[in-house]
Amino acid sequence: MTIARDEDGVVTVASAARLLSTITARRLRGAGPRGRNYVPVFLKASGDLLRRVNESVESGRVHVHVSRTLPLTLEGVKNALEESGTGRTVGKIVLRR
Repeated sequence: MTIARDEDGVVTVASAARLLSTITARRLRGAGPRGRNYVPVFLKASGDLLRRVNESVESGRVHVHVSRTLPLTLEGVKNALEESGTGRTVGKIVLRR
């Protein structure tokens, strides 16, 4: 599951092309015999939505792949942003106290 939005709220041709490229690559990567089912979901985030997502994860209907867990420190946040910015992270990066 992907919950995505443009940071500035504006959709440009370039941002739409990047998103389409990402979705296509993830779907192709998951198409093999051991692949995962990738389903992009476009939503406006809200407290209610995040509670429903959490319920889906806790019930096992949605599996979250955690790529890496980092400390919730300035250095951890910096490392998480740098890793996320590469566009090569598979799974979620978690910051934990």
